[in-house]
Amino acid sequence: MTQRKKKPSPKKASHPSPSLTPEEEARIQTLLENIEDGDPVAMVKALTGPRLARAFIERLPLNKEEIIPLLLALREGFNDKGVRKTVRLGLYKLKQQGLPVDEYDRQGNRGTGILRPPEEEKPVAYVGPVDGQGFRAVLITLQNHPRVLDVGMGIISDQEGIEHFALGPASKRQFRELKEDFSTEAGPLVETSLAHGATLLEEAYERHQALERPAPADYVEIRKRLKEKVTFLKRPVIYDSIPEPSVPRDIPEKDDLERLLDHGLLDSWLVPFDDLKPYMENFLQVEQSPILITDAQKREREKEIQAKAGEALYPPEKRRALMRRFEEMAHVFFKLDQEDFTFLALGAAACLGKEETLLQKNPLIDLFVEKSFNFYLEAMNNPEEEEVSRQAQRRSSSSIILP
Repeated sequence: MTQRKKKPSPKKASHPSPSLTPEEEARIQTLLENIEDGDPVAMVKALTGPRLARAFIERLPLNKEEIIPLLLALREGFNDKGVRKTVRLGLYKLKQQGLPVDEYDRQGNRGTGILRPPEEEKPVAYVGPVDGQGFRAVLITLQNHPRVLDVGMGIISDQEGIEHFALGPASKRQFRELKEDFSTEAGPLVETSLAHGATLLEEAYERHQALERPAPADYVEIRKRLKEKVTFLKRPVIYDSIPEPSVPRDIPEKDDLERLLDHGLLDSWLVPFDDLKPYMENFLQVEQSPILITDAQKREREKEIQAKAGEALYPPEKRRALMRRFEEMAHVFFKLDQEDFTFLALGAAACLGKEETLLQKNPLIDLFVEKSFNFYLEAMNNPEEEEVSRQAQRRSSSSIILP
């Protein structure tokens, strides 16, 4: 008789590595990058289920002592056979390398605090200086899971709304790197309250609605959480730092206003070239006029053209926007410990809040227009400065690329 061949016994199905969504992949990668200084319990809480926990354990580098308390925390945190089996295998491999697995296990059983509860991260916000067209950088953080932050970073404008906004998880180290890169690109960034950052974002969001444009999806996603966390500010944040009696009421001297407009952070504060172009053409016609007039008459006519440009280009609504920008810059100067410029910016804001009369024109608007005229005329007269002129027009934060 021929013997019947034995059918091979079926192999026990191994647990395949779980497939992860891009968001889950990002979360695991963040946790893996923070193993050395991360809190074990915090990391366990950041893993929202056994499937994610197994995938995380399978990617752990099983050659470091720091992994032991993490595996013990995972064993304690998940009552799941697959997770516990993967933990046992990991602990066995670490023990085979001579690492003190048993010592950690005994300490954990005695409740020595290896698995201490994590501390909550305080939400923070950072803002950059306002540029000449009202653009600036905003960066905010909210707690996602312990040791993992939700970081939102964007470019906003008081005229155009939210130009860019990106939201994603980050570890402490990743956040520091992002902040440094963003500060280099759009800074200097200064720390401020979450309420201030959220207020600026909400105002930009409302601008989107006024313009009937869709807001960035990432901001819409985090907006509800921000509204639950903070109360939006009803006045510029600088007035929470500067006592009311200290706020300047008198119009600053012309020399002081010129010094403020010459500050490096206000380099881009120019009237847009396209807005100013018709007035500059009139200005140049006076300069090149074949009619014989005295230099004094020319200067008088040029001043009239500049004054007319200021009146036309900065009606009350535009002046209020400019006033708000100076108030926001006062806050930036305050955070940078530049007290002199803090009060100069507040004085400029107060100056813009005063109504003009026939006898008293607004000196700041005149200086602002004059600065722009001089910049563009110099660029036009010097071929090497043409590129500078083009850069000044492009130098709005809308061209900043998020890190």
